Amino acid sequence: QLKAMSDKIRAEVWPVVLEDVGAEWGQGILDQINK
Repeated sequence: QLKAMSDKIRAEVWPVVLEDVGAEWGQGILDQINK
């Protein structure tokens, strides 16, 4: 359930977020999440 939701967010919301904030900032967030 949670994974499906996060996949949906990644697929639909994340690209929009990256466009708004910039890819570098977004990559920094991803790096922190993955630690």
